[in-house]
Amino acid sequence: MGLYRRSSTFFAPSSPFEGVQMAVYKYRPLDLDGPSIRLLKLLEGNFEDDIQCELIDGWIGESRSIPYDALSYAWGGTTKAATITVDRSIMGVTLNVYEAL
Repeated sequence: MGLYRRSSTFFAPSSPFEGVQMAVYKYRPLDLDGPSIRLLKLLEGNFEDDIQCELIDGWIGESRSIPYDALSYAWGGTTKAATITVDRSIMGVTLNVYEAL
């Protein structure tokens, strides 16, 4: 993926954000007003593009629920050997998750 680490930021020379330093993703608190989950929305792109996503809140069993397909991120190794872009920040993921996306 061509990412170079510089302290807590990454430089992605071959991404749509070429020449822009990107911070490591920081989770925001989950909405606890109802039965909520986090959903990773995979953004459209070509096979050779970097993986771009958005992390959104979803609600279970309510009229405002969002349809989704589930993918466990907890199988295989736990080493975060790959990165994806989430909300314009870098997120480490396991190789299994990266290959599935």
